[in-house]
Amino acid sequence: MKKKISRKYKWGIGLLIFYILTSWILLVPGMGIEAKLFISSADKQIQRILPKNKYILDPSSKMYEAIMTGPVKNSYIAAAVSTINFSNQDDYEKFHDQYVDFAKTWFENRWNKDLASKKAIDFNDIGIDMIAFDEAVASKFQSFGFVHTGIEWIFHPGGLGEIFSKDLQKVAETQDFVWDQKYYDDQIQVEMFPELLGLRVKDSIGSSIVNNKVWFLNQQIDSLKFVLKMDILDKPFMNKDLKTTDIVDYVQVNDLHHPDFAVSKRFMKAATINWFLSFVIGVGGTIYLVVKIKKEKQ
Repeated sequence: MKKKISRKYKWGIGLLIFYILTSWILLVPGMGIEAKLFISSADKQIQRILPKNKYILDPSSKMYEAIMTGPVKNSYIAAAVSTINFSNQDDYEKFHDQYVDFAKTWFENRWNKDLASKKAIDFNDIGIDMIAFDEAVASKFQSFGFVHTGIEWIFHPGGLGEIFSKDLQKVAETQDFVWDQKYYDDQIQVEMFPELLGLRVKDSIGSSIVNNKVWFLNQQIDSLKFVLKMDILDKPFMNKDLKTTDIVDYVQVNDLHHPDFAVSKRFMKAATINWFLSFVIGVGGTIYLVVKIKKEKQ
């Protein structure tokens, strides 16, 4: 008759399995969970500013193409370029032109087909697409880890290096910092292009992510006001009764989730170290238990 495994070894097996599973589970959040909470709060503001079916660009309007290839296209560029600290010459030279080219390509891939077919374009769809654009910029130019789960990050090419990177830790801390919004707004210099071409960022202190998003969303509110005040031109939206009084109030700093990327990255680093240890402990623990259980059964 075979001897049963004693309770203490059953407990040992259970604890070992629990530890290994927990080591994997701790990898899941990464910095991406903070990004998702922030994105959710930004999306909520977009739904408030640009509710579905309210601001639909009329393809029969003379301003249709001018608005899309002017203010809208340049908003994509401004969204990316405004996250650069212009006083950091290395970052400016490294990212500025890349951001501009990436934004232009993104816009063309997303909207050129709709423009060619004269499709009515809902500004709500533009707002949602700009969130996807922000995620793509962060993933491509800053770190894949900012907008993905830890489990995705660790297996992404270069992911391990980023997890242990001191430079990325500094970037995370910069992103987390929240300035007084009025001060931040004053540090971003923009110029308006002529003939409805939108705005261009001339100077910026970069992204503190919350301040930057508040600034950008409020720029969109100002753009709506500008368009609706232009009575000398035909009204560009399907709803011809829209007035500036229909536009919502500005976004405030506390309207958005304040992510803590720095703490999330430190946690991810610790979880990764623990994950590596789990292989050693898992193999060692398994060998130990197998040997002990075999002896017990003899």
